[in-house]
Amino acid sequence: MELTFRTGTLDDIDFATETLIEAEKGVGIRSSWENIFSLSRQEIKELFTRVLEENIPGSEFCVENYLLACDGPKVVGGISAWVEPGSGPGSHFIKTALLSKHAGKELWMKALPKLEIVAHGLNRTPNTLQFEDGYVIRSYRGNRILSALHKFGYRRYLEKYPALTAAQAFMVKGNMNSTNPMVKQGWKIIAEKPGPPGFDEIMPGKSILHWEIDLSPFKNPS
Repeated sequence: MELTFRTGTLDDIDFATETLIEAEKGVGIRSSWENIFSLSRQEIKELFTRVLEENIPGSEFCVENYLLACDGPKVVGGISAWVEPGSGPGSHFIKTALLSKHAGKELWMKALPKLEIVAHGLNRTPNTLQFEDGYVIRSYRGNRILSALHKFGYRRYLEKYPALTAAQAFMVKGNMNSTNPMVKQGWKIIAEKPGPPGFDEIMPGKSILHWEIDLSPFKNPS
């Protein structure tokens, strides 16, 4: 198997929506997004399709922010990546604006208390490379595809933003299948943030791990 890597396009919206849902499931049947909005999987997929069609950069809700692994023409894995802005609207503002617009006022107001619980303590560091929502289809797991996608992301963003010094990610504690490869890559946990009351009723765990990796080893010598 020889994989190739590329960034997402509008033709990849279906895989991006699948990634958004599957990455938030943990070991459960329902994703956290289904729990937050009290919607079926198909309804969540339709919501995310509308959001991703806008293709506004700066969060996992932009299809062009997805790094994709392909086996021939088949997309087999993906992860979103972007540089958190040092000024102007951050990813949280962008996501809030897109979700509130496409969910509609009534659904948004019902979901807002749960969204506030989930977002508690998620403060992304400006001018860092952010990774979110990695997913590999089941038949391709065990091939270190997410690790390869991380490395593809380091190279791509360092070429564009050579001043970057670190990449970060947030992950719900408990998904050891994802955390072990990150440790082997050089990622370190810089903080653990317990979720507020009700967090574990929405998310597949009780706390959030804040990860970081030093990007200097991945820079080309000048």
